[in-house]
Amino acid sequence: MLARVAMAAAALAVAAFMALEIAPARHLARARQLVAKAQAGRLSPAARERLVRQLDDAASLRPGSDALQYAAGFELLAGHRQAALRYARRGARREPRNTSALIVYGYAQARAGDVPGAERTFERVQRLNPRFRKPRLRPR
Repeated sequence: MLARVAMAAAALAVAAFMALEIAPARHLARARQLVAKAQAGRLSPAARERLVRQLDDAASLRPGSDALQYAAGFELLAGHRQAALRYARRGARREPRNTSALIVYGYAQARAGDVPGAERTFERVQRLNPRFRKPRLRPR
């Protein structure tokens, strides 16, 4: 399950950094490096916090939920479940019909221990996209 969130975070990295619209190729390369470091456990806590702050700033400047989803993914990778839940909730509220935002929110809910809430979120995703298959969730 965490691998899926990490993969979603990697995919969202492109959108988050492209949202800044400043030298997108450079940001794309940097995003790939940071995702690889985070997945390998080599991203320092200070670097992760800086990145999450930058994503939070980008989210306040641009519409959409991509930067918030990306921040939630990084927080999940770092094991900060409540922080991930806050970012994912903001993204889902910002775009309530965006299935990607809702999926990230559902995984964040599950990781934070709100399995019934995650189930409801995944049911909502399934109503928006009938091809979505709900994951089996276990309490943590």
